Amino acid sequence: MRNIIYLGSLLVVLVFAISCDEEEWEAADIEKVPVYAITDIQGKSAPHAIDVYRNNDFMIEFKNANVAVFYDIASYLDHSTDTTYQFTYSMQRPALTTLGADTLITNLYEIKGTKKALNIGTLKIGEVVSLTDTIFTEHAIKINTSERYK
Repeated sequence: MRNIIYLGSLLVVLVFAISCDEEEWEAADIEKVPVYAITDIQGKSAPHAIDVYRNNDFMIEFKNANVAVFYDIASYLDHSTDTTYQFTYSMQRPALTTLGADTLITNLYEIKGTKKALNIGTLKIGEVVSLTDTIFTEHAIKINTSERYK
């Protein structure tokens, strides 16, 4: 009797194993896109790194190695050549004003650098403080082209 139950169980498992069809999973629609990877940013209160997505209107600013913030960008202009990097864009970020209310601060970014040897350059960040006044800070950087998942 014990052998009959054992053979019956084995037959049921065998039928289930044979009857299973392999399903094909569709590949995810994930693609790599070109980015400008700005690293080794020198200077007080400078971000850790910045990735500017060249064919999309956004950037990711790394506050430190573990904190990244996504921003939409506007007015992106790329005048880079085979030997130099040169592009500009603007973005708006939330900030707390002296009145305690949230507001949007516009930042202007200008990146210039060389594509030869060390890939070094400068990052100018302008903070628009009024309609007629912008405060700029300049930082030494390393810049490369790379690909990231979108």
